[in-house]
Amino acid sequence: MKLTNTHILAAIFFVLVAGFVVTRVFRSPARMSNIEAAALKVDTAAVTEIRILRNSATDSTEKVLTRNNGTWRVEQSGINTSADAYSVSRLLESLANMEFDRIVTRNKDKWEDYGVTDDDGIVVNVSGASGELATFVLGAPRGGEAFVRKGDANEVYTVNASVHSTFGRDFNSFRNKTFLKVPKDLVLRMDFRYPADSGFVVERKDNKWMIGDTPADSAKVESFLNTLRSRNLNAFADDFVPSGDPDLSLVVSGNSGDLETVRAWRQPDATWRLASTVQPDVYFSDSGTRIIADLFRKREDFLAETN
Repeated sequence: MKLTNTHILAAIFFVLVAGFVVTRVFRSPARMSNIEAAALKVDTAAVTEIRILRNSATDSTEKVLTRNNGTWRVEQSGINTSADAYSVSRLLESLANMEFDRIVTRNKDKWEDYGVTDDDGIVVNVSGASGELATFVLGAPRGGEAFVRKGDANEVYTVNASVHSTFGRDFNSFRNKTFLKVPKDLVLRMDFRYPADSGFVVERKDNKWMIGDTPADSAKVESFLNTLRSRNLNAFADDFVPSGDPDLSLVVSGNSGDLETVRAWRQPDATWRLASTVQPDVYFSDSGTRIIADLFRKREDFLAETN
């Protein structure tokens, strides 16, 4: 009796299903157990130091992140500064949840093909009070996945490409960029200090904002306070050393004293260097991002418009 097409297709389907079941039962557990055993299992609460060395033409200096009393700092090339909380949380999340998807090679001679040699990849060392917690090398992403080699093991695994971008960021990306953080509801006085006695004071008196004896426009003052509430700057000026008093200053005060002080120095090239009491030893650069115009207002900017 001749087999019909339906019977043939059913037989093929049965063989494929059987093969899949056999593979899952007899081969997959061993493969999955190997990957699970190799996967990073880092207790992030125990991490006190993360060292990241990215070997590339543009960034070949080691970044060191350290935790002390719950506070993270980052250092590179002698610059030691406060670390960005979000960037650190991303690192710790990757360390806690990094999953190896599949093995691409067990051959050490293939490391270079996947960019996981010590000379080509991102070398990461994670330590705690008890010593080393993890060491791995990340290779550059391809098609949505990156490559990772754990310690001195020969195996190279795939991970999500986002892991590479998390550890592959430059030094400034790991730095705290907070420039202003003023609780607007506590502000009672803003002292604008400018050259040649051109400064002025905006002050709250009897629940009204005043400039001397002149009423200020409360909506304009509130709008300005919103610009002080939270602001980050991205351009650092690590080589800047003040040679004298700032050209412009803004002192924001409340009942308990000064809440924030902003200082600005004009440079020969018409750019500015700025600092605030949020990070008093960190200097930022401004070359036309409106921060100067936004913060150092004129007296007229706070007065009601007249017809």
